[in-house]
Amino acid sequence: MNKFFRVGLAIASLTLAGFANAATVYSVSSTPTVNCGSAPHGLWTNNYNSAGCNEYYDFQNGSTLTVDGMTAVLDATAMNQAGEIATINITFGGFAQTYGNVKNGGTPNYDPINNPWDFYTGVNSGMISFSTSISDVFTTLLVGQSASTGAASGNKPVFQLGDGANDKSSGFGASAWVDVYDANGTLENGHWDLNMSLTAVPEPGSIAILSLGLIGLGLARRRKK
Repeated sequence: MNKFFRVGLAIASLTLAGFANAATVYSVSSTPTVNCGSAPHGLWTNNYNSAGCNEYYDFQNGSTLTVDGMTAVLDATAMNQAGEIATINITFGGFAQTYGNVKNGGTPNYDPINNPWDFYTGVNSGMISFSTSISDVFTTLLVGQSASTGAASGNKPVFQLGDGANDKSSGFGASAWVDVYDANGTLENGHWDLNMSLTAVPEPGSIAILSLGLIGLGLARRRKK
């Protein structure tokens, strides 16, 4: 094996390894389910600010979920029919490959053998803020999660990710119930919902590096002939 082939193979191998270990970025959109008026179900705020259709917020372009195997980071904006913007920044942790309590309702249902999902059993940090005149800001935890221990309640669903995991629609997605606390640390009455349809987004940098590695391998093979 000549040195050019070895160099090309090393570049490709390192690139492939880095690509395999990189975080996966998903584009986030709302479930196609319409719960009220024309408002899709992305974020539901359970009577916060006003009842009716304005409880439903539609994820906007540019919203992402970044998953690296240890955490799932939601960085999103969503808008209701009144034009109010919710900014959502939540880092889910406590990765688990199985969990005893799931939210079925999407398609297909969870099956630990034939249709496994990923679970994140706690919120490491979380914030939801709104573009109201009073600039409401809320901190978040999963429903039943203890602020003191960081552990979620075992008898309630956590953040779930997989095919059918958005319990409002079919296909690949994610969902969670969250408790929200105001600036005084007071728990709001009733949980809020997050329901996401997800599409994987290729990372331009990773694709470029992978292409470079494969080109190097190809040139090395050509040089060897």
